[in-house]
Amino acid sequence: MLPYRSPSNTAGFTGHLSFEEKLAAIGPHDLFAEKAVELDPNLAETQTALAIVRFWNQRDWSVAEECFKQAIKLNPNYITAHEHYALFLACRSRVDEAITQARWALQLDPLSPLDTLHIAAAYWLMHRYDLMLEQARRLFDLEPNFFGTYWMLGLAHWAQGLHDAAVAELRKAVVLGGGPVPLADLGCLLGRLGRKAEAQQVLEDLGELGKRMYVQPPCLGFVHASLGNLDEAFGCFARGMEHENGSIAYLREYCICAGLDELRADPRLPALLKGIGVRER
Repeated sequence: MLPYRSPSNTAGFTGHLSFEEKLAAIGPHDLFAEKAVELDPNLAETQTALAIVRFWNQRDWSVAEECFKQAIKLNPNYITAHEHYALFLACRSRVDEAITQARWALQLDPLSPLDTLHIAAAYWLMHRYDLMLEQARRLFDLEPNFFGTYWMLGLAHWAQGLHDAAVAELRKAVVLGGGPVPLADLGCLLGRLGRKAEAQQVLEDLGELGKRMYVQPPCLGFVHASLGNLDEAFGCFARGMEHENGSIAYLREYCICAGLDELRADPRLPALLKGIGVRER
């Protein structure tokens, strides 16, 4: 769901690098970020890079937070640290702190579509749909032809119960080049609406897309869960854990946002969440 600024991590997250290509590019444990901190631990950029790796890829929550705090201490005006720390805190259900970081990020760069996208996504994970819709509308004013504009509008309107609008907006995000993550969100929404044939078609489309770029297994898992295919969903989440997929970090919050109640009630979920490092809600 959420892209990084680091080129290798961005490509791995959004689907332009396979898991094997990601390993070849940045090593089995993202060693470039670790090496960067070793070379210069006094740069906010290196501390943030390591924090992003520890958070999204490895879910080493305590080290990630230490690195985010150190980055912000070194450079309070480094926006990337604030926005990813906001996402981190959202995944930890620390909403007040997350909102503080989000507002810092927006104050530092109010005109960046990418930064606004990240903050809108953070508000979604906080379940603050009022603030998310505000940022989604700002995105429309900033860049009406950006796929992220319609991705965030779609998620916001989904949360509001405006399902027809949400489907149309998510479809536009896909047409504008959003890639596998907005497509998976569309499939999940269609499944939740009982439009099973269309959701199944999204699964097939993701399979075809996976022949050209890497599709994170949890993305498939969300669509399967919306269709009630829970065995397939848990299989996808297990592969996401093995591949250090970023999307697995926000699985708990996604389940709440998407209304995946059947998945949340499954007795296998607590063990999965424990492996991710978060508690059941």
